Amino acid sequence: MGGNHFREADLYRCDFTGADLRRADLSYATLDGACLKGADLREAIMEGIPWKELNLEGTRIDMAQAVALAQSLGARVE
Repeated sequence: MGGNHFREADLYRCDFTGADLRRADLSYATLDGACLKGADLREAIMEGIPWKELNLEGTRIDMAQAVALAQSLGARVE
């Protein structure tokens, strides 16, 4: 699935367990109830995604995404 475009897609309750979403554009997609367990999100574009509402158990993310996740949880990344 790497590199696919899901910008603003309705992915409500989609099962992406173990999916390769590297370099996918998920900006502003609806991911409510989606399962991302074990998915690979490295280099995926995640603009407008509410990180703190996602179940990221075992999900692979890159450093920029880790910073976005920390900031969404209220951390000051310096």
